[in-house]
Amino acid sequence: MRCVSTVRFCLRINGKFSEEFNPGRGLRQGDPLSPYLFLLAAQGLSALLLKEQSFGRIKGLRISVHGPRVNHLLYADDCFLFLRNSEDEATRVREILRLYELASGQKVNLDKSYIYFSNGMRDEHKAALKGILEMREETKIGVYLGLPLIVGKNKTDSLCFLFQNVDKRVGGWTKNLLSFGGREVLSKSVAQALPTYAMGCFLLPDCIINPIIASMRNFLWSGKVGSRGWTHVAWGKLCRPKRYGGIGFKDLRVFNLALLGKQIWRLMVNKNSLCFKVLSTKYFPDGDVLNAKPHDKPSFMWRCVSKAKDVLRDQFHLRIGVDSQCLMFQNR
Repeated sequence: MRCVSTVRFCLRINGKFSEEFNPGRGLRQGDPLSPYLFLLAAQGLSALLLKEQSFGRIKGLRISVHGPRVNHLLYADDCFLFLRNSEDEATRVREILRLYELASGQKVNLDKSYIYFSNGMRDEHKAALKGILEMREETKIGVYLGLPLIVGKNKTDSLCFLFQNVDKRVGGWTKNLLSFGGREVLSKSVAQALPTYAMGCFLLPDCIINPIIASMRNFLWSGKVGSRGWTHVAWGKLCRPKRYGGIGFKDLRVFNLALLGKQIWRLMVNKNSLCFKVLSTKYFPDGDVLNAKPHDKPSFMWRCVSKAKDVLRDQFHLRIGVDSQCLMFQNR
């Protein structure tokens, strides 16, 4: 508030400047300083939660015996808290939230907050925790930031929304009013871009990728909604670069592996990240992600990343030399 209240303004009214004054209403919506102040406040909430964890009052969760404990995750203005089935921890978290409200002036919207319980909890324990935190229970948390928070055994049901989004978007376009070039631009800029974020975390099964490819292919060749049209060139040839006779469509399967390969690269380069610390303790304790051994019960995300890991490892090369004059050896 010192940064806000120490600034002085004056207004020009009818060509003349008014007397200087200090703002007294805080920051207006859209002010560039607002996000930085919010980050400072959110950092205070994170520090309070980490302090309670260091004292052992909030344990948090971990995915392996030697892995780091995580009791919260922050993204933008959303906060995920991970607690045990303990009334003491719930009471302490509620006190921290009240302290955060008093210190920052931001009030937690309990109507938009909810609790997701793990399987096997008793109803009386659920009722006690809901009464302490004053939040409602949610049984299906669904999708957050374009990705399902929980992927069950049926991967098709968890990821089918990707095809539905593409099919809905493509079906809403008026194909008869578009030229072949217009259909190509829309397919590349919209239809191919919609599942990109999900493909950076999950390896989509064929039952999801094939309908997306079919929807784009039908939109490209046909002039009516729901019509396959007359295919003049195979889809594999259209996915070639333009310099090789194609038109530059992405092979979604290869593109999916490439995006997952970026996750492997991040794990290789940024070893101080929380993601590396969590995954390394369970899947590659020696820190070598490329030579990680198979795990008995890996998560769906790690199975997806492991397939990209094998492809990336086979394509690694070692270059020896200076500038363009170098020898190339394939690293086997």
